[in-house]
Amino acid sequence: MSPKERLVWRYALAFLQAYRPLRYDGIPLAPLLLRHVQRYLNKRTRLLKKGKLPPDINPKHIQKRCAPFFPKSDPDYSKKGFTLVRAQLYLVSKDQVDESFLYVAHHRKEYRKMRHKCRPLIYLPAVKEARIAKQKEQKLWRSWKAVCASHRTHPFFRTLTFRKWIKAKIKQTLKKIRKVRTLFNRYPIARVIYGSTINPEGSLLATMAQVQNIPVINIQHGIFGPLGHLPVNADLNFVWGTSHAQFLQKYGAPKEKIFISGPFFYRNLERKSKLRLCSHRERPLKTVLVALQPLGYTYNRTLISCIEKAASGLSLRVIYKLHPDQGNGQVYKRLLKRKYSQLVPHGSIPLPQLFQEAKLVVTPFSSVAYEALLHHIPVYYYGKRKQIYYLQKRPPFFRTARQLRPVLARIVNEPDKALSDDHKLQLLDINLDGNQDSEPLDPLETIWSVIQQKKEEAVTSCNVWPSSPPGQDPKVCLEKTS
Repeated sequence: MSPKERLVWRYALAFLQAYRPLRYDGIPLAPLLLRHVQRYLNKRTRLLKKGKLPPDINPKHIQKRCAPFFPKSDPDYSKKGFTLVRAQLYLVSKDQVDESFLYVAHHRKEYRKMRHKCRPLIYLPAVKEARIAKQKEQKLWRSWKAVCASHRTHPFFRTLTFRKWIKAKIKQTLKKIRKVRTLFNRYPIARVIYGSTINPEGSLLATMAQVQNIPVINIQHGIFGPLGHLPVNADLNFVWGTSHAQFLQKYGAPKEKIFISGPFFYRNLERKSKLRLCSHRERPLKTVLVALQPLGYTYNRTLISCIEKAASGLSLRVIYKLHPDQGNGQVYKRLLKRKYSQLVPHGSIPLPQLFQEAKLVVTPFSSVAYEALLHHIPVYYYGKRKQIYYLQKRPPFFRTARQLRPVLARIVNEPDKALSDDHKLQLLDINLDGNQDSEPLDPLETIWSVIQQKKEEAVTSCNVWPSSPPGQDPKVCLEKTS
């Protein structure tokens, strides 16, 4: 954990403590606002350093420190009804004929993309808000004013700027709670499956489910980081490999809630259009694939300018693959100075096809890099040199065009020679990249076998009463499962 991330967590825990009393219709608001607040803090770290700092934290205790602010999970796997799945994750439901699925889209773009692929599909923003007594909202705002006025609340969270910002976020959150309440009232939900239960979309569904003892299942969708993936608040967490499980456990995540399913890159399996790669008539060009991240225009402008300068004058094709959250990325198109540089929106060309062309992958950090290493493609990272948790050794980094230029020139001038040993990276999960004789894991088979096992254990526990308390009717347990 970097000093900046540690600073953000110090303030985030102070926020959770201050906003712990806020509840609306039985739903705690602090977990739903956590990711919003972390992003807010992350953009203002210089300002945070100037004020009075909250108590320091031990990163190993993040899970333990967050636990009191999240619903205490007591999942009932014997529940019957729909399996609620984020629409982006619809491939998880493939071939599961014994399950009834209900798909939820949070954004218009997601709904339009998935409406012909998965049914029934609910567009959450269009759901009618449930009627909740106004007294509950009034009580909430009274509690919020008390929090803002309390001397126990950190001074940063009592500032007028923060209060205006968080008030707007609370209003949005209350509206979403009423919509999700309608969803849960209308449909019997047996379990919830999401790609993130900490991000604003997933945390709302996860919290609503857990206060009703509905199991929540989280499926890893990207590379883990200290912000955005902690604490672990799902009942079952499926990760790509041992290194990812160890990352979560390093911050105190319970081992019994983590399962290794193998890599499942569900966001890279769809193709939306027939976009073609630029071609060269005389001879095919060597290709470098750049995986961009949604780190802001200034950051990506610096990265693209660096790569364009390094590739200047080389017979090399550079493909800039956009992150799903970057849309069509037209704002970056004018930064491409070379004839054979191309911007590729996510999903417009299947990632496996891009890997067939690529001789090198360049990225600040991305699940694309992880997948490239599974395909034995060298990776060159952009940014400050650091250790990456899923690699056996510290990878090579560059920050200037001068550092990148020799690597690109070697790809063009000596294509038959491999890059230096520094670029021959290996994953810690070596059983995933073909270096062991063990069979690769089938993610979907693993996920559903664990879920089925939990369901069977729940039924068994309700049918066997080895030590029932005197006077307790064992039929009560059966009635709950029917």
